[in-house]
Amino acid sequence: NIDLDHSSKVLSMQEDDTEVQEAVEVLTTIKLMTEVVTAAATQVVTASTPIPA
Repeated sequence: NIDLDHSSKVLSMQEDDTEVQEAVEVLTTIKLMTEVVTAAATQVVTASTPIPA
């Protein structure tokens, strides 16, 4: 899991608040993309697993 609060604290050491906000948005987007890909991959594996009769 990505701790976005931690990312904000670390990135807040930079001078430009706009850069900090953009970086947090990028991290949030990456986290969401990772969750979607993981969920989709899990569904594909589940759908591809043969069930013995």
